[in-house]
Amino acid sequence: MRLRLNWLLLLQILMATEEQQQLSAFVKKVHHMLRSEARKVGVNEAWKEHCSKSDILQEYAVSMQKLASEFWEQNAEDGSKSAQSRIKWVVQKCVHYFYEGEREKRRNKEKERMKKIGCSENFVEGCAESVKDLVSLSEHLQTETEQLKLLDVGSCYNPFKIYPIFKVVPVDLAPALPDVYICDFLNLNVVENTKEMELRDTCVRELPSNAFDVVVFSLLLEYFPCPKQRYLCVCKAYDLLKIEGLLFIVTPDSKHSTANAPLMKSWRIVLAELGFSRIYYEKLPHIHCMTFRKDINPEITKQWASYELSKQGKVQSNSELNIPQDFQEILDECSDKMETKNARTNYDDENLAQMFSHLPCDPE
Repeated sequence: MRLRLNWLLLLQILMATEEQQQLSAFVKKVHHMLRSEARKVGVNEAWKEHCSKSDILQEYAVSMQKLASEFWEQNAEDGSKSAQSRIKWVVQKCVHYFYEGEREKRRNKEKERMKKIGCSENFVEGCAESVKDLVSLSEHLQTETEQLKLLDVGSCYNPFKIYPIFKVVPVDLAPALPDVYICDFLNLNVVENTKEMELRDTCVRELPSNAFDVVVFSLLLEYFPCPKQRYLCVCKAYDLLKIEGLLFIVTPDSKHSTANAPLMKSWRIVLAELGFSRIYYEKLPHIHCMTFRKDINPEITKQWASYELSKQGKVQSNSELNIPQDFQEILDECSDKMETKNARTNYDDENLAQMFSHLPCDPE
């Protein structure tokens, strides 16, 4: 009897593993198709065509939801796999920053830095007063009904809705669940609006500036085939965030912690040029988890970025957010031009498949 149960359990594991591989393979295929089309017809045309493929987008959404809510959750429960939840990581950092005094510490530290770079006392105090008008920590702490306004871009199935500290606006190109708004974030309009934000339609085409405490890009930026598209996304996040708000970026990487360190450093510099300072960073087994703060005075981080670029002999960055696959495309193009007989490497396909196959769980 016990032997039979063991065989049934083994069969279930094999079936689950096969399904997970199939789902991961489909996700990998969609990424590869979009990147391939971008190389052929141009980024804008490829994105427009991609957005019109409703059947593929819907299957992608369902695949991602199932991977996250079923398979990644099992990986997290298995201690031998060292999986950790990207969603819980974001929540923990939000609690630490907004509710446990970290924001006040960062604010005081920034005031000291402003004095060091020669800002007048009146300017420093004026910045502090403007912060109080835009976001007040005391309001969050004293009023239980006050929630952090969180924009989850590429939300899929709205995983943050179970946390009462958030008032979530979940958006996705092709949502897996009806409580997620349809939104092409690349073409979203950021508008000035002093009124309370109201979302009455199922499709979001514009959002107000300075409206959110938190913006989350979880497994989002690597979806886009072009570095400048990723840069456009972080620019919009900057405009949407309140001063002292947080941008979370979670991006897959199954290599060891230092393998792509130069790329992560370049991301930090590019975001610093916008006025973001990186306050949290952690390399988990299959992902990079980063948190960027929209500083009171962007000149501080811009000076840091200029200093780092000067060490590299540069005046400014190229305002791009590259991922390893971008450089693989360059190698492929060089190989095509040289007419070598070397087969295309499988870095793009296999690396993405590995990333999505083993990523950690999200709560249901």
